[in-house]
Amino acid sequence: MKARTCQSRLLAVSFALLCGGVSVAFAQQRVTTPNPADLGDARVNLVNPAVLPLQDPMFFVGTSFLHAGLVDNIFAARNNMFSLTTTDKRVGVMGDFAFGVTGEYLNIRALQNNLTLNGVASKKFGDRLSLGLSLGVLNQALDVSSVEDFATGDPLLFNLGAGAIVMASRNLTLAFAVNNLNRPNISFFHNGSERLKRFYSAGATIGMSTFRGGLAMAQEGEDFLSQVFLEAFAEERGFLKLAYGTETVTFEGQLHVGGGVSLNARYAYPVTQLSQASSGTPEISLLFNFRKHGSLYAARWLETDMPMAPAYSLSNAFQVQSLLDTLFILDKHIHRKVAADVSQKDLAELPKELLFSADSLEPELPERIFAARQNGAVASGPRMGAARLLERLRNENTNTGRFRIPEDSTGIVKEMEKNHTKAYLASFQRLARRMNEPNFRSSIVIPADGRRAYLVLRYLELHGAVTDRLQVIVDSTRAQDSRNLLGATKIPEKVFHRTLSAPADTFVFSLNVEETRRWGPVSGTFVIEDAEGNIVFADSNIVGRSPANNQILRKLAWNWKVQQGMPSGSLAPQGNYYYYLVWKSADKNTYHSPKKRLTVDHKSMPIVIRVSKDGHEAASDARYRATILVH
Repeated sequence: MKARTCQSRLLAVSFALLCGGVSVAFAQQRVTTPNPADLGDARVNLVNPAVLPLQDPMFFVGTSFLHAGLVDNIFAARNNMFSLTTTDKRVGVMGDFAFGVTGEYLNIRALQNNLTLNGVASKKFGDRLSLGLSLGVLNQALDVSSVEDFATGDPLLFNLGAGAIVMASRNLTLAFAVNNLNRPNISFFHNGSERLKRFYSAGATIGMSTFRGGLAMAQEGEDFLSQVFLEAFAEERGFLKLAYGTETVTFEGQLHVGGGVSLNARYAYPVTQLSQASSGTPEISLLFNFRKHGSLYAARWLETDMPMAPAYSLSNAFQVQSLLDTLFILDKHIHRKVAADVSQKDLAELPKELLFSADSLEPELPERIFAARQNGAVASGPRMGAARLLERLRNENTNTGRFRIPEDSTGIVKEMEKNHTKAYLASFQRLARRMNEPNFRSSIVIPADGRRAYLVLRYLELHGAVTDRLQVIVDSTRAQDSRNLLGATKIPEKVFHRTLSAPADTFVFSLNVEETRRWGPVSGTFVIEDAEGNIVFADSNIVGRSPANNQILRKLAWNWKVQQGMPSGSLAPQGNYYYYLVWKSADKNTYHSPKKRLTVDHKSMPIVIRVSKDGHEAASDARYRATILVH
């Protein structure tokens, strides 16, 4: 029995040592070794975090089968990998950040499991440089419970990596990456010391028409790997790649099936003595491009109209500038008094701008203008079809000329605009459009004034055919109650109005068309933030897009929403605001113009007006700061 126990322990120790040797071998040598400069390889972010800002945001998952070349493949392994990345993110005032999570799971039959999870972050500096950092954990699981002197439990190791990519030109990309920077201890023995060796890799790719070539080198301890590849590239469709390296010759293909989903297959066959026992390493993977592109990156070498180097930084090609440094929120307190002897005719003959500004008008609601009932009863007075009344008034004006109404459409519009607000005219236009409807029936109440009725009907006629389905009700009471009306515009005695005093074109945009033409169309968003960084305004309709040109569609007046009505202790927002542009060019990069400050302040403006007859002494009242005399 004792001999059996010793023999069993000897076999267990031998088994564990063999297993431990294979475990160390797999731990020290990276299973996934892509070219760190290959932007089209979804596996690159497993070794070089600097690639994230140069690729589209994506989700990648794949699996490969590794054959160690031993009898019966007793140490055959399977490696699963994934990555989830995002790009074009901001951290505070800085942009062009990218973040992601990557991982690998290595399984060697039932002997060993290695799980690696990494958080990766990187930032792009301009158009040519990207730097990245990865921080992760490595968990190694090995069944050594029956072997003495072996540490039990699954060690959890921290790992650190970094990388850089330089876009030397639109054709040439250079990269360098290092993993296992901190060299964690992976020994399975108590108090043992077996540390991971640092893994250095460098690579370069060059684009040539529809082909792309690459060279990569890697060093881990005393092991040196190298590889060259040639790829036939079809943007938005996929690629075919042939690679030859120190240990394997690799065939790879990728097909974009649509909607940003791509299928990838790779087969690596050993060119060393392992080929006598190994059937090679097959790999399949699935890629989801969140921007729904067929490739992970823009093939910049295919953009033949782009210069080798831009005239200046593209981030300065699109600018915005406010015409004023400070805008004021104005509280207008308007107090008016119309003398009793000032008639409706006197008011109608006054220039509208002289008496009041448009913001102090209170147009009567259309349902009051076109009301068919008054005080719950049908309005009294003569009633006639609009077409018949228009014909009668037209004949009367032709025979006598008493109405003095222009005959041309331009003159009629100008005559209506003299004494009516835009809201009042718009209500008539809506009524005219409704007259064309088959089931239209309505009434309009007009004061007992022939010229007024003729002008209104002629204005309606400009926008639609006037028929007798529109009934005109003549109401003399409206003429009697219209002393303080200018047309259908009420002149209230007291008015409060709050508005943002700003020029019609507050912000002016400039776009260097010649520079952006070389890069392709752009799309931009104009943004305003408050002092806390909250976006209070955004407009993306700034730039037009076309294959050969960019065009600023319009200048922009800031449509600031302010509190209406009488103030109740709280004012509209005031303080410092910051405006800038966020825009994306055809190179798939996002740019930000410098932030500029705009101050919004508050003012209160009293406006006091008295309207009286010429020759009448104005009442002595300190409230009235201006007097309009009617001749």
